[in-house]
Amino acid sequence: MMSYTFKTVPLAWRDCDLWPKVSVEHMSPLERDRFDRLALALRTYLRTGALAEAAKAGQCSKQTVLDKLNRCLTVDDDGQIAGWRGLLPYVRLSQVPYRRRDLPSGARAAEQGATGAFEAFLNERPEIRKRLHEAIRYGGSTRAKVRSRHPTLRSVFAAFKAACQAAGLTSKDYPLNSRSMGRRSVERYAVAFITTDPSSVETWFGADARDQMKLGTGKKRFPLAMAPLDLCGADAHKLHCHGVVIVTGPAGPQPVVIERLWIFPIVDFGSRCVLRYAASIQKEISAETIEEALAACEVPWKPRELVVKGHSYKPGAGFPVGCIDGLVHCRPCALQIDNAAQHYANKLIQSARRALGCSVTFGPIGGWWNNGFTERLFKTLEMYGFQCEPSSTGSNPMDVHKSVPVKNAIRHAITWEGLLDLIDVLLANYNATGHAALGGQTPLAVLRRGLDAHSATFVPRPPVPPTAQTPALGVAVERRPIRGCAKPGSLTPPYIRIDEVRYSCDTLSSRYDLIGVEAITHIRESDMTVWAYLPDGQAFGQLSCITTGWSTHTHSRAMRKTINALIRHGRLAGDDPVVEYLAYLTRQALEEVKAAPERVSPAATKLAEASRVTGLKAPVLNAEPDAAPLLIRPVPGHIKRPTWRQT
Repeated sequence: MMSYTFKTVPLAWRDCDLWPKVSVEHMSPLERDRFDRLALALRTYLRTGALAEAAKAGQCSKQTVLDKLNRCLTVDDDGQIAGWRGLLPYVRLSQVPYRRRDLPSGARAAEQGATGAFEAFLNERPEIRKRLHEAIRYGGSTRAKVRSRHPTLRSVFAAFKAACQAAGLTSKDYPLNSRSMGRRSVERYAVAFITTDPSSVETWFGADARDQMKLGTGKKRFPLAMAPLDLCGADAHKLHCHGVVIVTGPAGPQPVVIERLWIFPIVDFGSRCVLRYAASIQKEISAETIEEALAACEVPWKPRELVVKGHSYKPGAGFPVGCIDGLVHCRPCALQIDNAAQHYANKLIQSARRALGCSVTFGPIGGWWNNGFTERLFKTLEMYGFQCEPSSTGSNPMDVHKSVPVKNAIRHAITWEGLLDLIDVLLANYNATGHAALGGQTPLAVLRRGLDAHSATFVPRPPVPPTAQTPALGVAVERRPIRGCAKPGSLTPPYIRIDEVRYSCDTLSSRYDLIGVEAITHIRESDMTVWAYLPDGQAFGQLSCITTGWSTHTHSRAMRKTINALIRHGRLAGDDPVVEYLAYLTRQALEEVKAAPERVSPAATKLAEASRVTGLKAPVLNAEPDAAPLLIRPVPGHIKRPTWRQT
């Protein structure tokens, strides 16, 4: 290492004020006095170049001044000088490990000093070091390149010992000549190596711990959200509590447990405001729920009529469209989502993207931190809402506070309507609650200020005009032939058939010349509202459902397809398919709860979702009368049974 003096110190290092600083508040009076004296000596020497004067100012020898100067100018592995840290006593500045000349040898090596022997041994045997790293990465697994499910340091040492023996080492060679055969050194080395190697962290602590190594490093990415609605995040979350649906059968009302609810909120990263959300009562969330959440961002919000006492909206609570004057839509510039299968549906990456005029970005697989604001929202909802419910499933499988969520949901009759109320109240109040990250401001206040006409950053985004090929959000475009009949003796007005149901209107029903022509239909799948266009762009307007039974109640397209499938299989019949479908699910739920009273009922889950979509309550089923027994007269004994001939 080069020894510096006043003449050889580089010009970039002569200014002591630019050296890396240290904290002296924790020092004792004696340590502080020593540090100040040596610091004064170095400053004097680098300012004047007089070594004797510097030694006198620091009350030390000339050699001490030179030694401390070179210690402060020690360069670390990153190319930075130690600075004032070099004046601290007992501080190791270099990361170069201790090196020894010879390894302990002989049968009594354990009685000799072995400081630095293990590192020197690995430097001389790089193939053993490589084998040790592989053993640590795979948790000491005996099978090549197969991670152990239960990694232990003992198994790592066994692999290290086998590598030493395979290299030809005997009991007289280090480390096999010691009493522990280097076991403690291997364990210390493994513990230090695991925390620096992502692959080892995954083996010993899991993939989540490996991913978290990328966080908390002090590095920040380029801010993409410079103004409101520049960047929004969305993700699905399954609530940590169960609910029930009240089914009324012959024995009276009975609560039946359903699957946990899904929510899909859309969060603005600039203001942390929840723009809108959609809820779903299904086993898995679907693309229709995602489309529903995006479409809700353009519908004014109204408070729900709460059915559960104890919940209330805070003053000023709500969602942007409906609470901010003049705001009629929330269209993000970019929507950031993860790699869930539902996010790759055409309804999102094609239809919704074109209707909103935004770009859709996907984060890396497993990189939940890219959507950190949305994930933090879920944590807040669970902590202050759903995990406080008696039917909570807890924060994780090992949560000691969770008890019997299914039994508690039945005992307290926590209905799905009450859970929907709780979701709306929590999210609306979240937007009206001050955030520490926003300087105590509420998300709605930040968004309202950012959308001000005098804002220098917000750029209004006009809606995409709906056309025959680019419909509004939540509307599917399909080509359907115009059917009908205009033959002598048989006259059927023109109509369009969609999912086995006929649609028509006054304009279409009189155009017999269009029979056989393909029309462009716009189908709003949430309530099966249909519009029709001709290929040349002529619009027929909204079509009406002319099939008896389907036009009575609101229903979704997925529900219609399910009902049609049941009708085709002969499991459903009636004048009103929607009501009959609810009755069918009610009977199925009663049968399932009879077999397993304290288990989640798939039929009850479908019943709750159907009730949410249609707005109808589960029908009341009365006791069915028992069939009259058939009275069969017994055959008299003197009458012989016939013997049938085979002809």
